[in-house]
Amino acid sequence: MSTKPEINPEQRQYTGVAASPGVAIGHAFIYDEARFWVEEKDISLDEVEHEKDRLTKAIEEVIRDIRALKYKLEQKVGKEEASIFDPHIMLLQDPAVIKETNDLIEKGKNAEFAFFRTARKIIKAYKRVEDEYMRQRIDDVTDIVRRIHTKLQGRDYFTFSNLKHKVIVIAPILSPSDTANMHSGNVKAFVTDLGGVTSHTTIIAR
Repeated sequence: MSTKPEINPEQRQYTGVAASPGVAIGHAFIYDEARFWVEEKDISLDEVEHEKDRLTKAIEEVIRDIRALKYKLEQKVGKEEASIFDPHIMLLQDPAVIKETNDLIEKGKNAEFAFFRTARKIIKAYKRVEDEYMRQRIDDVTDIVRRIHTKLQGRDYFTFSNLKHKVIVIAPILSPSDTANMHSGNVKAFVTDLGGVTSHTTIIAR
């Protein structure tokens, strides 16, 4: 996304690649939930099982949420498009991912950081792959980390379906689940700094 010279101090004009045709006018809603801080904490031996239980519960809840989101999307756009959430569930159920995360917990790390560190290794592996489809999975993994972190922190996961007014969403990046949760009546359009016309987010939005 490139910036043209400012017309006045309060107005900026941007150019980008349109994912779909049309024009939308509305108030801007700045969304930057994709960036979050995962705190590393050392835990005692007595806390290990508790942290493992927290992780298990968070994974179960996120899987349940994603399945509900997938079903909702199936009703709107069909099973084929909704199947993009299958890899989310597969990753969360992957024995290797769960084992590595639990191993880090046993080494004295809190559940939030342990899962983040495990996921970060997956993201680094995807970055080394030349296949564009696999590289797009990075956003999916980041979305999973955000969901797990939110559950572990005991916070509610923000969804665009809760918006009360008609807006244009402006964000650095949006995940497929962000887009799937957008209520077409209140989200008139969205603009992102990252992502392309073939990304999962864009495909769902269409």
